[in-house]
Amino acid sequence: MLSNLFVIQNPQAEVMEYRGVDVKRTEFPNATTEYVTLGAGEATTHTLQISTNYQLNGDGLYYIRVKEPVDGHIKFSDVMRTQVQIVVKGM
Repeated sequence: MLSNLFVIQNPQAEVMEYRGVDVKRTEFPNATTEYVTLGAGEATTHTLQISTNYQLNGDGLYYIRVKEPVDGHIKFSDVMRTQVQIVVKGM
């Protein structure tokens, strides 16, 4: 993970701090290597180790969603639909 891509909150709505690297992207990314194009009804899965980049408060329930880019290069019609609930164990 090369930038703060997610909003991670605990049940008390406290946002977990991002502590990873912050890489800026080029204005003209390579569409064949930097993007995944999905058709209608298609899905993809990718596993990330978020605990190395976000300061989690230990085991428990967390809510994760994508973070809208500040520069507006990506617009979500409903960013809250990207939110998932996870349970962290064994930290």
